[in-house]
Amino acid sequence: MSNPASLVTTAWLAERLNDPSIRIVEVDVDTQAYDEGHIPGAVGWNWQTELCDTVERDVIGSQALEALMSRSGISPETTIVFVSESNDVEAGVAAMKAGAIDFLLKPVRAPALHDAVTRAVAQALERRSTLATMEWAYERYARLSPRERQIFQLTAEGLSSHEIAERLFISPRTVETHRQRIHRKLGVHGQ
Repeated sequence: MSNPASLVTTAWLAERLNDPSIRIVEVDVDTQAYDEGHIPGAVGWNWQTELCDTVERDVIGSQALEALMSRSGISPETTIVFVSESNDVEAGVAAMKAGAIDFLLKPVRAPALHDAVTRAVAQALERRSTLATMEWAYERYARLSPRERQIFQLTAEGLSSHEIAERLFISPRTVETHRQRIHRKLGVHGQ
């Protein structure tokens, strides 16, 4: 059972962390504490055996970090909140390289964890919104014929209908017809 003065409750975390795009990572030198009890849904990383490169005597490289993140269910779209018992600079660097939204020291105070999780949720929602917009735009763009895509690209480059017609060896009226179809397929109103 957690100390309510230090940590948020399991119910509080459960409300906000069922989102698969958010992951709390507990980093410890001794993972026994993680084994005995941890933040629900968090993954535990051992600082010495998983984040340190013993040959280079430095933080693990990007390939090893990507592999560790993958094994922990962390993708490039995941928002990470690191929790550690150490304020080691290298641990902070590793956390930021991994894309952490924050790096918190144990014992974690409820306001600090609340703030980090709130920012993580906001970032995840923003990222989802951006991805949804991009998917919507791609779906609309995929509706265009090859010729319409060609005219769309030239229009985006700032060419007029007459310039496009000259470049493609078609009439300006044909360009205008294609532009009208492009507007209709993309759901664009007006010029």
